[in-house]
Amino acid sequence: MKKIKTIIIAVVLVTSLIFSGCSGDKVATEDTLDGSLKDIMTSIIDGAAESLSEEDVFPDFFDMQSSASDALFNLGLNEDEFTEYVEDNLINVAMLAVIPCELVLVKCKDIADGPKVAEMMKKGYDPQKWIETMPEVSYIIGSGSYILLFSGTAGQQEAVEKSFKDLAGGNTFLGEVFFTEDDAKPIE
Repeated sequence: MKKIKTIIIAVVLVTSLIFSGCSGDKVATEDTLDGSLKDIMTSIIDGAAESLSEEDVFPDFFDMQSSASDALFNLGLNEDEFTEYVEDNLINVAMLAVIPCELVLVKCKDIADGPKVAEMMKKGYDPQKWIETMPEVSYIIGSGSYILLFSGTAGQQEAVEKSFKDLAGGNTFLGEVFFTEDDAKPIE
């Protein structure tokens, strides 16, 4: 009788372990990225720059922050979404407006909202906002309460993705190119 109980308990434990590992994506309960947004952004750019080819070198950037009133243009979030979910943000934009390259780093107020906010940004962001030019790709990835949206060349995107994943210790979600030049809509 004891053997049967032991076997049943073992089967239940093994089954519960198997099914608990199959629950799909898990939202991180703590951030693996630390430091100020400026420090994190600098680490991402420096890490990516190490592997860029000469044709994909980053342009000179200037830093800016978005407010609720311009969040749709800069982050892809409307005013209400920005106010409800965004704790802080930092945007590195190419100094020359004719170069479609920017990195947008957002910190959410609540770590559990990271994937939801990333989806909202992906849906609301306009990669064709530059005048008479556009990025080759736009890409979004997150880790914990942080979301990174990137627009630029495909080579830059690959380097940024690797740098972000390395910095986050592989603890990332989404990681998706959501725009390519082939997706471009004609300008009317």
